[in-house]
Amino acid sequence: MVNLLEIQDLPDSGQLRLSRIAGAERQSAPPIAFSNPLDAADRAEIAWYFQEYSAYPFGSAKDRAEAVETGLRNLGRLLFEAVFGSSDPARQLFTDAVAEGLANYRLSLVSSRSDFLALPWELLNSPETSYLAPDLASLSRQVDAAPLPDYPATLTTEQLNILLVSPLPETGETIPPAGLGTETLQVLESLDVQVELDYLRPPTFAALPRQLADRPGHYHLVQLDGLQLSPDTGDLILEAADGSPSPVSPQQLAAVLTAAQVPVLLLTAGGRDATNPATAAAWAELAQELCRSGLPAAILLPWRLHNAAGANFLRRFYQALVDGNEIAAALAEGRYGLMNEPYRPTIGGSYLSWDWTTPLVYQARQFTPPAIAREQANPLAAPVIQPQPDTAGESQFPAAGQYGLVGRQAELRRLERLIRSHPVTMLTGNTGVGKTELVLGLARWLQKTGRPELPGGVFYTVFEPAHPAGLERVVHEIGTAIAGRELVPADMLRDLEQAR
Repeated sequence: MVNLLEIQDLPDSGQLRLSRIAGAERQSAPPIAFSNPLDAADRAEIAWYFQEYSAYPFGSAKDRAEAVETGLRNLGRLLFEAVFGSSDPARQLFTDAVAEGLANYRLSLVSSRSDFLALPWELLNSPETSYLAPDLASLSRQVDAAPLPDYPATLTTEQLNILLVSPLPETGETIPPAGLGTETLQVLESLDVQVELDYLRPPTFAALPRQLADRPGHYHLVQLDGLQLSPDTGDLILEAADGSPSPVSPQQLAAVLTAAQVPVLLLTAGGRDATNPATAAAWAELAQELCRSGLPAAILLPWRLHNAAGANFLRRFYQALVDGNEIAAALAEGRYGLMNEPYRPTIGGSYLSWDWTTPLVYQARQFTPPAIAREQANPLAAPVIQPQPDTAGESQFPAAGQYGLVGRQAELRRLERLIRSHPVTMLTGNTGVGKTELVLGLARWLQKTGRPELPGGVFYTVFEPAHPAGLERVVHEIGTAIAGRELVPADMLRDLEQAR
């Protein structure tokens, strides 16, 4: 059984209290005075570092980033001394936990105040043991001081079921938001278990309850990707049917998810409002409201991770999830991945990032997902030649570039909306602007995520002088994609030619 170190905020007295719970025994140090060490300017600098620095790491920005990193290091030491070094009883509680092994302890932050929970407690570091986060079993946040009740989920062990919701409303931003949808797809494909990924289309709040109502208790996790928040109201900015912004309150979202028995919501940031200190507070308030409204667990990535770092985090997190780890421990695995590979590539070279401090988990229930079964081959069975997977749908497309399609999320979503509402869509533009790559990027995405809406798949053909095109060629391409090398009957081609 994992023991608990608890840091509880006492807002009425402006104090906090450290407790150590080992088995049925609870020991607490005397409460000590505590005030938030970050002001609005500090929070704005931290937000700039995580959101903007990697885009232009030159000149004065590099000096500014080094100052932020020094501040983060000092903040972690300050928080440690305030909690664990405030008195002899507090020091003794920490010493006892270290003697038993921090790997046997969860650290829980308890408060009803969003600004207290929004503090980067992951930075806690001691002079003797350095940062605590990688040594602890997990680190989580909760609103209620009562022990977390278990969440009685009855989820399948045959496969991992994920619902991906990726709203991208038309906001007119110069740099549109972007999430980790592509990285999520790649990570889930790489897992060694059966995975069913559903992609909500259209990604609207109206469509969400319809998707969930048909399958209560089905999804292990819903991932809301590339999310933007309103710093003024705390609402989630989702997408209306016409692509316009559609605000949704945390209470509305939690009601839909809890009614469908969804145990975990993973929210990844997509906005770039880095200079507004209210944005970080809005994320903390969002998570609190979701948990108050009955959602068992909310995982936040409030600052967008670099693509490779995001994939690294998701790979470790989802693997821990299918292995049956408790949800906060699964998040800790993702954090280890970021810490073990801390360098992030930029146009100015790689730099050592502190983004491992940014993933957070808020809990209202203790949730341990069932381990997903892996198919084990019988070592004594006769060898069987396995059939090759059908890759005709993907192999018909030209090979993608090394990094895929970059920076075209808004155009892809706009094109997808047009295709959904019009039987024919024509994309025009000057030579070399990227028309073909844009369409191919959408084709690859739809081929992987659009099976419920496009059960026949996606077909690709060219109309170039070197490739004589026409109705016969289009029918031939479709026919061979469906039936392999078998040719489409000539009489069918004749009938189609006459109909034209």
